[in-house]
Amino acid sequence: MRGRGCVRHGARASQAFMISSKTRVLTSLGFLGLLIACGLSACSSKSDGVGGDASGGKGGTDGSSGSGGKGGHSTVGASGEAGEANPAAGEGGAGGAAGIDTGGAAGAAGADSGGEAGGVGSCNANLQIDSANCGRCGHSCGTADCSDGLCYAEPVLVPDTTVAELTKSGYNQRTFFSAGNLYAWENVEDSTQTPDLRYRLLRASTTPTTLPTKGTIVQDIPDDGSAPYFVNAVNFDATYLYQCTTAGGTRVALSANAAAPTVIFKAPVANLECNDIAIGSTALFISSHDTVAGKDTLYTIPIASLGPNAVPTLVPNVGLRDNNIFALTVVGSDLFWMENDLSQNATPPNLVTAPTAGLAPGAKPTKIDADLGNQSASIASDGQYLYWTDTHGALGEVRRTKLPYVPGATPEALLQNLDALDPGILMDANWLYVMEANNEIGNVIYRVAKDGSTSDTLGIAFVHDSAQHKGLQMTGVDANYVYFLLFDGIVGRLPKRP
Repeated sequence: MRGRGCVRHGARASQAFMISSKTRVLTSLGFLGLLIACGLSACSSKSDGVGGDASGGKGGTDGSSGSGGKGGHSTVGASGEAGEANPAAGEGGAGGAAGIDTGGAAGAAGADSGGEAGGVGSCNANLQIDSANCGRCGHSCGTADCSDGLCYAEPVLVPDTTVAELTKSGYNQRTFFSAGNLYAWENVEDSTQTPDLRYRLLRASTTPTTLPTKGTIVQDIPDDGSAPYFVNAVNFDATYLYQCTTAGGTRVALSANAAAPTVIFKAPVANLECNDIAIGSTALFISSHDTVAGKDTLYTIPIASLGPNAVPTLVPNVGLRDNNIFALTVVGSDLFWMENDLSQNATPPNLVTAPTAGLAPGAKPTKIDADLGNQSASIASDGQYLYWTDTHGALGEVRRTKLPYVPGATPEALLQNLDALDPGILMDANWLYVMEANNEIGNVIYRVAKDGSTSDTLGIAFVHDSAQHKGLQMTGVDANYVYFLLFDGIVGRLPKRP
């Protein structure tokens, strides 16, 4: 990374410290916090017990031993308590043995089973490079490498072994996550088939018995000028993959095996140029570029009306816009998207919103945020807040605003001073997950608390081999891992805890 100081949180969060060249972020509960709390000592022991029935001292919170309690005159002193475990420094030391001398001699000191932060812990491993104990004891990188206490990506899903080469431009690779399965959509060149250019969708369980796996082919269709023509936007829900083509829209069931897609709507104009598909509870929304009008457009079609003869219509008083529209997202009854004026290409995009039902004549979409950088920006929501990424100059950050949006509300910065961010924001109950496009050490995966109170570096989205596979976009998160797309169609993962 550049010499930029440190990763900063928003106004409510200043508890993170940078401790390595790979920008590892610790919260206030880390080892440095212990040193400060103990007056910059290692908290190596507690005081001995005093008196005939006093307990021995606790083992130190950094894993070192505590002293045994003294036995009182003609009285057996109680044994010392076990040391407290500290994830940054190893397990706590055992408590001191009971004093048994009637003269009141001290009991023996407890055994030291702990370790210093960043060094050798109670697992007797080098926490900087041991992939089974990376950064702390028991933190496994799986089959992947550990360096400087950070995991590197573990490959989970790889392209079909018959694929000779993947195209890597535009919308040629997308990944999804649903119900314990990974899905990788690819526009691939396959030298073993004619025609050799194909749209292929692969499925693989997130708990494969062998890593990595090539997955099961869900869809395998030619791109030879026949239906579905050129696919230039894809999205999915829990049941289907949706594809927007120059001729219209198609979908294929995620549970299928080597299936052909079904046509679900016709293109409303000739040579439809889709940018995004957004899936609402009752309707689909499509952003596209109208080559005839020379404007970007927003179309909608009810899901209940999908069929081979259905045609999307413009979102009322919103649809035809002289703007470059991307990152289209549906949250409840509202649309959110990024746009910039095509007549002023140097103008950074704005984040705007409008009702899914459209606007009254003459009304304009509401602006939420401005100057948002390039088209790698992403939008996500948990229903309570809207989250998005943006790039100001060369610096990336994560922001949020409360829903429903109140016009004029000031966005809140959760994570700042990153390099530019790659597409995708993932979330679970408490955390957001994003990927930094770092060109020096491989793309970095961060998690940040939804309230911005703390953040961590999870590891590096990079698989080192002859091809140097680097991260491209976020894919999904489950109870144990964060998943993401790398170059050449590989889906990798990292443990979701640092």
